[in-house]
Amino acid sequence: MRVAIAMAALAAGWVTPACAQDEADAGRWVVQQASTPDHRFRVWTFVSRDALAAADKVEVVHRATGVVVQHIDGIGGMGMHRAAETLLHVVDVNFDGHPDLSVAAGDGGAGPNNTDNFYLYDPRTRQYVFHEVLSSLTQVVINPDHSITSSSRGSCCSHLSETYRFVGGQLTLVASWEESLTADGAWIETTTGRLRGGKMRYQVKRRRPPAELSGR
Repeated sequence: MRVAIAMAALAAGWVTPACAQDEADAGRWVVQQASTPDHRFRVWTFVSRDALAAADKVEVVHRATGVVVQHIDGIGGMGMHRAAETLLHVVDVNFDGHPDLSVAAGDGGAGPNNTDNFYLYDPRTRQYVFHEVLSSLTQVVINPDHSITSSSRGSCCSHLSETYRFVGGQLTLVASWEESLTADGAWIETTTGRLRGGKMRYQVKRRRPPAELSGR
């Protein structure tokens, strides 16, 4: 899903890839506003001529010594309308008491379908580890009740919301809601899912759409 959204956004001109930034800006380290008790962060940032900021890599700096303790490469973020010093955020994603990182990766434009790269702190190695599944989700929100929600919009008539929790250290889908207009425009289908007995169980309901959607 994330790749398709990103390609659509690029094609529509909503976002600019890091490789297409203004050649006059060869990139620079930008100290981020977010920090942890142990670490400060610098992001190698490209800023285009139309003020779109893109994150390319991160340096994790130990607060007490000023030594760079980790390099995070390969972010390749798309240019977006954000202040360069706010491309990285600190949040406890998996609720283990250790601050994790989210780095702005893509802005889906009208979707909005924005994406972030998530790096979870491993206290054993003292490194931030890329979480591929979480980073593939769009519009991620970390909630106070220890759930994580992701939502997306495929068009004016297609919407999706998913709820996840970390169960035994694994990101697990526990609920979903999807609503879309059928191809013939005759029905709005709503599909809800719940995790029960270790499996997702789904229920589909149909209703007639408003006249402006059905075209009748």
